[in-house]
Amino acid sequence: MKRIKTCIIFLLFFVNNSRVNAQIKEDYSAQWKKVDAFEKKGLTKDALNETVKIFKDAIVKNNEAQQIKAAMFQMKYRNMTEEDNQQKNLFFVDTLI
Repeated sequence: MKRIKTCIIFLLFFVNNSRVNAQIKEDYSAQWKKVDAFEKKGLTKDALNETVKIFKDAIVKNNEAQQIKAAMFQMKYRNMTEEDNQQKNLFFVDTLI
């Protein structure tokens, strides 16, 4: 009986701890709204710079979903703003892998 109580307490602690960690994940919607606003205004370089900031922040916070999204948008904006963008994007993808 004591083992069952210990297991239940452990499971409750684990579930509660995972909920707290899920809530800690940062919401990037404000930054993505900035990116969208820059794109609508035709300011692709500013949008690129903002996606780079999001990417770096997502790396620090180990948020893989945001890293992938920011990487895809970086390649999109590089295609619009830079020469030799295909080579830079291939190199970027290679460094990510």
